[in-house]
Amino acid sequence: MEEYLCVYFVSGRVFSCSFNYAKSRYFRSFNAILSKVGRLASEEVISPIYAKCLPVLLYSTEACRILVRDKRSLEFTVTRSLMNLFRTR
Repeated sequence: MEEYLCVYFVSGRVFSCSFNYAKSRYFRSFNAILSKVGRLASEEVISPIYAKCLPVLLYSTEACRILVRDKRSLEFTVTRSLMNLFRTR
């Protein structure tokens, strides 16, 4: 795997990117916000998540071709973090 400007390219016959690093950075920023505000699920908590965390997750999506499995993985990442915030299953 090669890195260029925080975009990780997977070596192979077909051009593809790895979003694992972006997902880990997203969870890192999400947990940093969550640690400051606590477990309050309100509008004031959701707005910094959309403003600060989602750009971290979606940073390399313009440069790479997104497969259906990658799209589902990114959607699950956001869904799982919001489920954690609102304490749902």
